[in-house]
Amino acid sequence: MLLLLYIMYLKMYMSCFKFIQLCIRRIANVILTFVFLSNSLTSPHICESL
Repeated sequence: MLLLLYIMYLKMYMSCFKFIQLCIRRIANVILTFVFLSNSLTSPHICESL
């Protein structure tokens, strides 16, 4: 019984961790996109090099 509760708790924790990781990745992507856009606006040579 205790082992079952522990496994359930572990599964819940892992799913929460994956969700948090996904959110962090999404926020990082938004920040990187914003930085890239601001850089490409200030210097158009970055767009040409890619």
